[in-house]
Amino acid sequence: MEISTVYSIDHPLDFNEPRDEELVLGQELADTIKAFGKKQRESLFHLCIIAYGIRQKNLMKATKRGGNQRGQSYKQQFKAWYEQYQISQVYGNLSNFTLYCMAGRLLHYTRWQKGEVYVDRLPSSLGALYALSTVVWDQGESATDKSRQDFHELLITPVRDGTQNNTFITPSVTRKEIEAKIGKGNKNKLPAAETTEEAGTDFTLHLASIKVHQDLVKFNKRGTKRTIAGPDLGEAKELLNEINQLLQRYGVENFIIDSNIEALEDEYNENQSPDYAKNI
Repeated sequence: MEISTVYSIDHPLDFNEPRDEELVLGQELADTIKAFGKKQRESLFHLCIIAYGIRQKNLMKATKRGGNQRGQSYKQQFKAWYEQYQISQVYGNLSNFTLYCMAGRLLHYTRWQKGEVYVDRLPSSLGALYALSTVVWDQGESATDKSRQDFHELLITPVRDGTQNNTFITPSVTRKEIEAKIGKGNKNKLPAAETTEEAGTDFTLHLASIKVHQDLVKFNKRGTKRTIAGPDLGEAKELLNEINQLLQRYGVENFIIDSNIEALEDEYNENQSPDYAKNI
């Protein structure tokens, strides 16, 4: 029996460029790519649901300064656990953790209010899931009849011809497209709900501002950055991670950071692999 040489789901992650025979453009390679995509999507959804559950169980009424829109803050026990076990290696800082929480809240809501079939229509990126969550819960507040209906319309109303992916909300919809649709198209402005749970009225003094060169999201015609000056996304993330570690050293009770990395990553990915046919 001949053993297939096409790149498979069981292929070791050796980071070597696949051989020509591993990339035969056929059904087998397509199935492999879809399998990895499904695994990636499910892993993201798991992380979001876990974050949502953690948040629900570890928020308490803020007794001192700070807190979220409802005057709540994380329990000290949670923050100590988050730091001790370096959970930021997966979720990032608490500001970024909140994005996972709100995305998990949307997944939970969609599954139990709409049905599992509609979960399949939800986006495959964290940024897009978070942007959709702001349709239902603006600034983290309770849902209203109007906000529920707005989400419902985006989920079921046909906007394209055909029988598949013919609604606004699809697995490939981007955060940028969602924010433009709901009137939050300023990609450089962070939604208030995206800031850290500790951000309150005491954090009003502007200490510093870090900006990245615009070439971060520019690519040549082949979708690479080999001829483009400026940093890569990995460098931007590494810098942000080091800044977060510094904040841990100097005290998260005294300093906060508003990260725009999710919006930048969405634009980076969109420019790297543009969908030229989406408006046809």
